[in-house]
Amino acid sequence: MRAATAVPDAAGWTSLDAKLVSASDVGQFALPASAADYLRDRLDAPCDLRITVFAAHSDGYFVSDESGTCDGAQLAVYGPNSGGIGELVSFASVPDCAELRRAGVPAGVPATKLFPDGLACLEQGALQKY
Repeated sequence: MRAATAVPDAAGWTSLDAKLVSASDVGQFALPASAADYLRDRLDAPCDLRITVFAAHSDGYFVSDESGTCDGAQLAVYGPNSGGIGELVSFASVPDCAELRRAGVPAGVPATKLFPDGLACLEQGALQKY
């Protein structure tokens, strides 16, 4: 999906499914400037890193999956943190919805082709879409 065709939904999220392997890949996708800068920096690291950004929010949040030799593999939500962009929540299992809310992650993360279940969380023990 090129930046010109990506349109945020009513909740401010844009489905991307952006597969990034180099800093130059970042400019092909509609990402907030702060998220794009963070991703370029990460992809400039001197290691093998692949990042798939499933969805991005206009306020600088994004949901991504990383794999490679930098930090292993993880699914995480990134967003504004201490004046920049940082990891807010990472998980190998379903997080509590309260953890996502405490981190300030906007609700309404869309499901995408590569992230068909979207972002799910537990609310009082019950699975729900975030």
